[in-house]
Amino acid sequence: MGHEAMSSGADTSRAGRVPNGPDAAGNLDLLPLTVEEQAAILAAVFARSPDGMLYISPDGVVRAVNASSAQQTRLHPGGMIGRSPEEVFPSAKDRIGRICEEVRETGKPFQAEAFSFEFKDQPERGLTYWDLSISPLYGTDGAFLGYLVLHREVTKRQRAEEERQRLPDQLQAMNQRLAVASMRAREQAREARRQADNLEATITSITDGVLIYGSNGEIERMNPAAERILGYSEAELQLPLSRRMAMLAVETLEGEPFTAEELPPRRAMRGEMVQGVVMAIRTAGRQPVWVSASAGPIRGAQGELLGAVVTFTDITALRESQEQREEFLHRISHDLRNSLTAVTVQAELLHRRLMRQGLEQDAEIAQAILESGRRMGSMIADLVEVDRLETGHLELHKQTTDLGRLVTDLAGRVGTMEDRAHLQVEAQEGMPPVVVDPERVERAIEYLIMNALAQSPPDALVVVRLVESDGEILVSVVDRGPGIPTEDVPHLFERFYRPRTGVRAPELSLGLYLARLIVEAHGGSIWAESEVGQGTTIFFTLPVG
Repeated sequence: MGHEAMSSGADTSRAGRVPNGPDAAGNLDLLPLTVEEQAAILAAVFARSPDGMLYISPDGVVRAVNASSAQQTRLHPGGMIGRSPEEVFPSAKDRIGRICEEVRETGKPFQAEAFSFEFKDQPERGLTYWDLSISPLYGTDGAFLGYLVLHREVTKRQRAEEERQRLPDQLQAMNQRLAVASMRAREQAREARRQADNLEATITSITDGVLIYGSNGEIERMNPAAERILGYSEAELQLPLSRRMAMLAVETLEGEPFTAEELPPRRAMRGEMVQGVVMAIRTAGRQPVWVSASAGPIRGAQGELLGAVVTFTDITALRESQEQREEFLHRISHDLRNSLTAVTVQAELLHRRLMRQGLEQDAEIAQAILESGRRMGSMIADLVEVDRLETGHLELHKQTTDLGRLVTDLAGRVGTMEDRAHLQVEAQEGMPPVVVDPERVERAIEYLIMNALAQSPPDALVVVRLVESDGEILVSVVDRGPGIPTEDVPHLFERFYRPRTGVRAPELSLGLYLARLIVEAHGGSIWAESEVGQGTTIFFTLPVG
């Protein structure tokens, strides 16, 4: 299962003391910090790290888990804290125990790339891969304080690398055969030539652009698709790699220019693997070409860097289709909103006129039309919002926000008066602010509240709780509705998903999905816990600061 690579780590044999002043290891004295300042800095690093982080006490118990760890492992922090790593990750029980023992005995950290692991309770994920380190922690007096575990899931990277190995391996084998062709018999040379011709024909026929670079950055092979995408002339092909790269105006999805060092060919020449970089290639006198670029180094038998292979998939048509889709969605939503506005305005006028005439039953029909128009307008707005979030085109206007006050204000105007009478907000005092787009976050919370009210019995209370936990604000929305079967809970936040139990809230089809997109766009997590007959609680987190 995968591979594990031990590194020597730093020498911790001298009682774990931190040297004073500069030394051979490059340590420097810093301005003295108070205990509170040190704790605040460590807490901020722990909470905001993009890598998953766990602290394991000397007795082998998980004491702290950051948000990145919970998000990557898809395990609730409450199910990890207070348990041993073997209990949290039973499929890696033997390996983790052995590694921790070795780290404690030697005082040296354990590091591994593409550490393979399977979650027994998440079989749909299959075999996963992780960049992993387990480091011993020592106090200034040399006392062993436990372990710091850092992890980052690299499953996509590992699988992509395996997929991309095929073509570089073939090219490497071909170059090796060509290098020794003169030492072989004529028949072997002819066979090598035949294989080379087949490979050349394959590369030529590939609709994606393919470039093969030599060790000095020279282009050794380029198929017709690459010639069409890049537009190099014969003279330009002879220029050094840096000059060829400078001739192309290459931009990111956001319209920012790539530097020469960020371009996939240059990164591959440094030995990096690059996957699916979307960029626009602009050259004088031509329409921009949108491509998805991947690149990887070509290495010899001894690991030496022989060159690089780069592939370009022309996604211009897809990009144009996305832009047309956005334009179409904008136009049709605009037209629908205009029509709905006319309908709702006329329905409201009709409702008022009928009420003045004392025709209450007819007025109820006009009111139903008005409410349906408003719901349809909300659905159109949801569809537009989902499209923008999914395509990354929604701009968040973040500002420092008191989340407790935001929820309290929302509770005073959400739904009807009857709805508000059955809504209770419990916010922890002294919570730190969050930096969010308040309009978007309020919309997500409104979806959750209206969903909870719709699912609860008329006389039941819906409770919204806010507490600070591990550098995050944890928000929970509790209802006393019919509950959701266990097998449906993991799918609750999928687009248009409805549990098999009868539900009355239309937001369950799109609103919860949109709430998830909004929370995740702010770097948070969202999940649900439910029991049939007991109700449902939806949780989400937002980072502090």
